[in-house]
Amino acid sequence: MNKYLHFHHLHNQPTLFKLLNAWDPLSAMLLEQAGCAAIGTTSWGMANARTQQDGESCSFECFITQTKQIVDSVNIGVSVDMESGFSDDIETICDNVLTIAKLGAVGINIEDSSKKTGQLRHINEQSLILGAMRQSLDNAGYKQFFVNARIDTALLAQHQFSNTQARADAYAKAGVDGIFIPGLTNPTQIETLCKQLPVPVNILALPTCYNSEALQNLGVKRLSFGNTFSDNCINLIQKQVSKTLKCSDHGDLFQYNSIVLPF
Repeated sequence: MNKYLHFHHLHNQPTLFKLLNAWDPLSAMLLEQAGCAAIGTTSWGMANARTQQDGESCSFECFITQTKQIVDSVNIGVSVDMESGFSDDIETICDNVLTIAKLGAVGINIEDSSKKTGQLRHINEQSLILGAMRQSLDNAGYKQFFVNARIDTALLAQHQFSNTQARADAYAKAGVDGIFIPGLTNPTQIETLCKQLPVPVNILALPTCYNSEALQNLGVKRLSFGNTFSDNCINLIQKQVSKTLKCSDHGDLFQYNSIVLPF
């Protein structure tokens, strides 16, 4: 089974697929060594690694350089968080996703909110983007490349579930392979979408939405962890540094020396 088919298979197995997210080559290698069958990238964590804010704050060329280092560092499949596509132009977005596919990634997440306007794209506009992207990938020989369409409605202050449903249905009809709704935590709404859609549903792990068994019973196929591990690493370093500067006993600094790296 090639890595593309394997990534699809992970979304159709009986158990919930937990997708952990890397932000640099070291984190990617550690996730692979820990047993991850595939990983995603986190745009938030990658931006932190550049000392920038999330939200396409670098050039696409810079983003690709950073992404290639992650993809090249592991043997497992990598799904790339390409934010909103680094453009609002359909042709440019299609070119950008082909660039990612050519790096060796197995898929992408793409948001339906524009970084330029800070607003949701119109449902018809995003559907056209997704349809053109799918056709461009298929024509270039990447028919198995996994397109995960992110819907940002649940992140808005006034969330209308009917809008989420309409977008999910339209994006599925545009040819995507999965639907990702970060921020959606209502069990009834999650189950409704899982039953409604012909493609796997992806939910973001949150303090109020992380029980694997419960989500699996609702029909969720993929649970993403986003910037969780990136943030935890930052918090750990900050706490450890603060503690080290305040005390004379540094023995506990060496409790993390069991990591095995291939160099």
